[in-house]
Amino acid sequence: MPKLALRVICLTLSYTERMQNLLTVRLSATESQSLDWMCEISGKSRSEVVRESLRSHRLSQSLRQSQALLAPIARSAGWLTEDELLSEIDR
Repeated sequence: MPKLALRVICLTLSYTERMQNLLTVRLSATESQSLDWMCEISGKSRSEVVRESLRSHRLSQSLRQSQALLAPIARSAGWLTEDELLSEIDR
């Protein structure tokens, strides 16, 4: 049975001034290529793209948590969709 070769890239982010923490992330070759592509099309460094992705993920998680907390309250108030909620606000 042939063995699968997995190439792993080690990404080390280092920061100066405000950024005092160092993070090392192991990426597969595919993930590394994706990151490089994102850097190329955005004109940003690997560090900037990773920080933006982290902020975006954190925001997404916060929104999901808020939705999980507020959805039952909204349903009990009779709001089943965002449109219903927005129509109430517009009044």
